[in-house]
Amino acid sequence: MSLTVRELIAIPTLRTRLIAGASGLDRPVTWAHSCELPEPWQWMGSGDLVMTVGHEFPATGREQVAYLERLAEADLSGLVLAEGLFAAPVTDLAAQAADRLAFPSMYAWTCGVDTEILQSACRCRTTVRDVAVGEQCGALINRGSRLVRRYERC
Repeated sequence: MSLTVRELIAIPTLRTRLIAGASGLDRPVTWAHSCELPEPWQWMGSGDLVMTVGHEFPATGREQVAYLERLAEADLSGLVLAEGLFAAPVTDLAAQAADRLAFPSMYAWTCGVDTEILQSACRCRTTVRDVAVGEQCGALINRGSRLVRRYERC
């Protein structure tokens, strides 16, 4: 069973806040990806949450709208921008588009948020059939945590 965007936002340690797209908060989050590619919709699938520090997030309102439309068309679960890093501010035009698309767009505090969101998205509600998936998630989380610790030392 997947978490929803609403459930992720409710986790206090993630320090995530909604910018726009509230009517899409019940979208399921099946996985969370950190992505700095210019077209993340080409690399992700339905239910994936896009997390970015914003290198490729567009600066103008019209470009942001087009970016959000492509993410929504790919049936991704939402967008998380690292607050205070490289992303241009979300414009009013983009916020209106996120609301129209029911596409949750959020800011998150940057310190370790990728690992915490990944852990939350991957945390299994244990049933007999989820045990193998849980073990796979645990291995990926451990590998991701090591990478984040290495990155934070830089």
